[in-house]
Amino acid sequence: MKPQHQFPDLHDTKGLSIERLVTFCRVVEAGGLSKAAERFGLDLSLVSRQFTDLEAFFGRKLASRSRKDFTLNEFGEDLHELASGFIQSVAKLRDRCANKRQTFSLASGGGLISWLVSPRVDSLRLAQPNAGFVIKSFRTKDIVNGVLCNQIDFGLVRQSAACDSRLGSQSIGIMDYSVFMSAHTASTYEIGTKTTALEAIAKVPLILIDGDGEFREKLESNARAHNLTMSTVIECGSFTDAAMAVTWGNVCSVLPNLADQYFADIDHVKIPWVTDDLSREICLIWSKSAMRTGGRAKRHLLEHLKRILNFGRAPRTRRYFAKSSDS
Repeated sequence: MKPQHQFPDLHDTKGLSIERLVTFCRVVEAGGLSKAAERFGLDLSLVSRQFTDLEAFFGRKLASRSRKDFTLNEFGEDLHELASGFIQSVAKLRDRCANKRQTFSLASGGGLISWLVSPRVDSLRLAQPNAGFVIKSFRTKDIVNGVLCNQIDFGLVRQSAACDSRLGSQSIGIMDYSVFMSAHTASTYEIGTKTTALEAIAKVPLILIDGDGEFREKLESNARAHNLTMSTVIECGSFTDAAMAVTWGNVCSVLPNLADQYFADIDHVKIPWVTDDLSREICLIWSKSAMRTGGRAKRHLLEHLKRILNFGRAPRTRRYFAKSSDS
């Protein structure tokens, strides 16, 4: 026998409605009442009245607002999280009732999509055969914001970015790094079997990811600690761009060990980073409120993602050199 759950007593629902919650979310999305009215073709007086009705229902101000500024307070942020998750879930249920295909989104950095998500697309597809999937490449900050705003269902980010209490998260693995270069580049710059990763990036022009200041600072700090200076630094947009540059040019890059599969058919050199300085714990994240209202299909997909995306921590491999690159 199923346990009986007492439904909360909302004896007075004056001022509360789905329409008002939708308007509230639109105001937050647009960044203000007048902006929402303009963007969504709404009457400003109606928008203002519905917003005020919600504040009256909760007995709290939900935002600090003026002609030039609109900022949610703590209560407004909580309501937006709950309302946006509820509205998204209702919309998906409506689509299911109309026999429309559900669509789920997963966002990550380009490297993880290429080397972790893409090789598992068959498993992803079979988990929900009747659903559609959108796989997006975003920066970490945009992934977190997208999940919190219920614009993205699931995200893959480093553990240090998954600290918001509104997020659910689970570690799926530790991402270790190595210096990668072509065998030809190693020969050109006389990279031998005893060359360390730090010595390599001091000799070979280095490709780094634009905008990842934390990662770059760790590299520079390591180099300074060993009285080394990183060689010419070239910036690019993603790990996959860096990997492609390594295959074509006389450059090196510090890439996740997951990139091994990209270089499987290419004569290359890999020098593992022998300390944990650069290691990052990768987490699968989701919105707690959206998960509560997302239905069985979304919860089932979450459990499936936890399993298929878990890459643990591969044992450190000794650095190896293609025969043609020994020096």
